[in-house]
Amino acid sequence: MSSLHEEVKSKMVEQVVKYAAQVNKNRRELHFKEGDLVLIRVRPERFPPGMYHKLHGKKIGPFKILKKLGSNAYLIDLSSNFQFSPIFNVEDFTAYQGSMYSQELEDLPSTVPQIQPTPEIVNSILTRQFVSTKRGGYHKFLVKWASKSKSEAVWVQGYEVHRFNSQLYKDYVEHY
Repeated sequence: MSSLHEEVKSKMVEQVVKYAAQVNKNRRELHFKEGDLVLIRVRPERFPPGMYHKLHGKKIGPFKILKKLGSNAYLIDLSSNFQFSPIFNVEDFTAYQGSMYSQELEDLPSTVPQIQPTPEIVNSILTRQFVSTKRGGYHKFLVKWASKSKSEAVWVQGYEVHRFNSQLYKDYVEHY
């Protein structure tokens, strides 16, 4: 029985080596230095729901690499209006083939949806609604912002209301 186990173990090691060779055959090794310019592949999961759609640009940039964080992670110089993490995997990079000066980089229009900062204070919850989905559903709330009129109320999901004003959300849920 032990010889059978040894034989199976050696076959498994052999298959793992073959699999690794096949997978690594098309892998590209990319290395960047601080200050290099790169284009970034934009993945929809980096954006809040509804902010990204298939007609937006697939790559944005060029952006400057600020720091290498590991063998495959880099910190990128993103402007604050993107509102997502400036840390990217090397798989999302394409080396930028061009020469641009820092002034030209600032003047480039963005092809990515700009996430507008929302007002931070929810003044009141006007009503709620349950939205059914294949996965169950979620509650959305019609909220009035403190800095806007009632006619500018917007629908927001429950977790966002909780994030903006957790006490108001708890009071509303307890009352209704």
